[in-house]
Amino acid sequence: MTLSRIQHIFNPTMHNEIDDLRVKYERMEMEIGVIKRVLKVPVDTVV
Repeated sequence: MTLSRIQHIFNPTMHNEIDDLRVKYERMEMEIGVIKRVLKVPVDTVV
């Protein structure tokens, strides 16, 4: 049972907003990962 499924059961109206935030966050993490690879920045320095 995933967290988003639990949230959907408890609060269906917020589910889409939570999903949107999760997608944005994951995309942001991917972009940060790409930037780190391009700049070859150690993971510890950018948090």
